[in-house]
Amino acid sequence: MNAIRSDKGITLIEVVIAIGVLAFGILSLMVLYTTGLKGFARSQALSEEIMYGSGLVEQLVSLPYNAADLSVGPNNFFIDSNNDGRLADELKDCVDSTSPPSGADHCQQYSSGSIYWNIIEDSPIPYTKRIQILITHKKSPAEVVLEYVKSYQL
Repeated sequence: MNAIRSDKGITLIEVVIAIGVLAFGILSLMVLYTTGLKGFARSQALSEEIMYGSGLVEQLVSLPYNAADLSVGPNNFFIDSNNDGRLADELKDCVDSTSPPSGADHCQQYSSGSIYWNIIEDSPIPYTKRIQILITHKKSPAEVVLEYVKSYQL
């Protein structure tokens, strides 16, 4: 067997192909990195929403049954009226807690978004209040909905 061999080095076409493969690999890593950063930012926003929502649940649960923040308003459950998967489409940003937007009984702002909550009395059983909390974040399209049932203590 006689193999054709050249000791002259590599050809220009081999160099171009090697650079192309290297560039493709580097670009793939850059896309992977930016996608990871976006996912991290989204998860950070979601964690912040859950933290503020959980804090509000703890605050509302510790209030007396007839407290002002647990007052029943004209609204019931948050509804996705245009079926796009978002409940807060109709809700405007919470300007202040004394005048919540239409669709929410109560609202509160936090540093990165708004928290809305509705109180439904005698749901799911008499002498209970269902607290439905919707948390939105300015930087994330994700919404968090938390529900809690508070009972009347006899």
